[in-house]
Amino acid sequence: MNIQDEKTAEILYQRGILSQDELVSVKAYRSLNVFSLRNELLSLLYVAILLISGGIGILVYENIDTIGHSILIALIFLGAAACFYFAFKKAPAFSWNETFFENPVFDYVVLFGMLLSGTFFGYLQYQYSPFGNSFAMAAILTSIIGFAVAYRFDNRSALSIAITALATTIGITMTPRAVMELDVFDNLPMFYTGIALGLALIIWGEFSERHNVKKHFANFFYGFAQHLIGISCIVGLISEYWGIFAIIMAAAMLYFFWKSHSAESTALFVFTILYAFIGFNIALVRVIILSGADDLIMLCVYIAPFFYLACIILFIRSIRKFNKEHK
Repeated sequence: MNIQDEKTAEILYQRGILSQDELVSVKAYRSLNVFSLRNELLSLLYVAILLISGGIGILVYENIDTIGHSILIALIFLGAAACFYFAFKKAPAFSWNETFFENPVFDYVVLFGMLLSGTFFGYLQYQYSPFGNSFAMAAILTSIIGFAVAYRFDNRSALSIAITALATTIGITMTPRAVMELDVFDNLPMFYTGIALGLALIIWGEFSERHNVKKHFANFFYGFAQHLIGISCIVGLISEYWGIFAIIMAAAMLYFFWKSHSAESTALFVFTILYAFIGFNIALVRVIILSGADDLIMLCVYIAPFFYLACIILFIRSIRKFNKEHK
């Protein structure tokens, strides 16, 4: 029994939730170090699905001249349709509350079907261009199917794909080459769009919670929104309009700070602190540079190591305090 589990059991006993006999039983069971293979097997299944998806891509690339585009597109479509067919057969009745498959394997069947669906629309558009010269329609169709699948089968992986495809549809893309060559900093309209999408996700998350529309998805929307707004504002702080982005980021981080406490979400809290810290430092450096005071700049250089060391200590203590309050 690890230290954290032992402390939790002791706290439950002190609060009267566990009796003396139950506390002894819990400690005895934990001391056996019994673990379940379920999570390990599901993790291997997840990796297997990703490998199969990658293998299909390699197969297509290596044998495209032999097999033919039309046959490959048809096979991918049939594979996706088969996944959704079996998912529908085994899925519980639809509900706006959280639902589960009796066998968690079908969650991965749904994920595989979504990956094949995205591949189908992308491949179809690339080869035959039925939606014109843009991939936007292929992305929006993937997004629509992703949202439908996510809400029907209560699948967070499908929801993640849907939001990502939606971001691609409205022009939010970022390649490693663009980041390395700093071209991404010249595309400010993309980050305006990122902030707008983040706000839309926040609104939908609040609506979901208030009206019980798959409200357990709300933290998922908040997480995506937080990264979209945080990254967009950090890039905006480097631009000439940094003051506007500083105000937006301050308001957004205050909101996420409050939401992390109300939702008791450690992930939201940690990233709120990180984004706020990065944004504050960028804004502070810009203010110092604008002041033109050389003595102030040198003073900041000297105290910077102590400042960051203190920030690291406060960061760790704040996370521990947050977990202690909410866990």
